[in-house]
Amino acid sequence: MSDQESDLDGRLRDRICKKCEFYNEGEKLECHAFKVSKKLVKEGKVNLDDL
Repeated sequence: MSDQESDLDGRLRDRICKKCEFYNEGEKLECHAFKVSKKLVKEGKVNLDDL
């Protein structure tokens, strides 16, 4: 995983995962909401400010 992708994952976790009642700090699991959001950001269809 590149540094850029790792940074994106961290920023997505801050925006999405930390708001989820099932999230435990430090987990690296990826739910469907995380995967879909990551794909949309990578494709340029949304940006992190939209999330």
